[in-house]
Amino acid sequence: MIVKIASLAAAAVLIVAVPALAFDPESEFAAGTWAISAQTVWSHYGPRMGNDGAVVQSWNLSAEAAMLPFGVIGHEFMGGALEGAPEIGLAPLFEHFQTLDQNFGGLGLKLRYYWIRYRVGRLVPWIEASATPGGTDLRVPYVPGPFMFVIEGGLGLSYFLSERVALYFGYQIQHISNAWTHRDDRGLNSPAGVVIGVSWFLR
Repeated sequence: MIVKIASLAAAAVLIVAVPALAFDPESEFAAGTWAISAQTVWSHYGPRMGNDGAVVQSWNLSAEAAMLPFGVIGHEFMGGALEGAPEIGLAPLFEHFQTLDQNFGGLGLKLRYYWIRYRVGRLVPWIEASATPGGTDLRVPYVPGPFMFVIEGGLGLSYFLSERVALYFGYQIQHISNAWTHRDDRGLNSPAGVVIGVSWFLR
């Protein structure tokens, strides 16, 4: 009985360990790979957004079609400290400011850099930034619409469940402004956002 339990435990360890050992960044992030992603972000802004006591003052949904154009780069630069894979894509964004029951919608450019040098097994860190112009019915002091930019930056981790599927989570900051298309524009900032998403990689 003990032998059977030990055998099952060893098999379980192999099932978990072998995929981790088999993870190959050069193949996973090969040049020309496409990535389709879907994510949500929950953010807090502060008193200007109304109901400052609410932890989540807005949420958004976005989808992205992206490409990894260069594969893994940076092997030789700074001793490989910046080794990683850039990803560039287009992402439609819908954001709902739930404390005010107002919305934003637009199409943005998104850049993500998978920092492969510091991966741990199938866990890969990343940093990203995006800029999304669009329309809104948001009405808060010193951020007049209806045209607006949503600027986002963040960092996080992707965990590859397989060669094609990765779950990711991260931290994000956000800036909203009308890019001075109106005279009164002090912008609106979210210092705290939680990112949850999934990516499918196609070759």
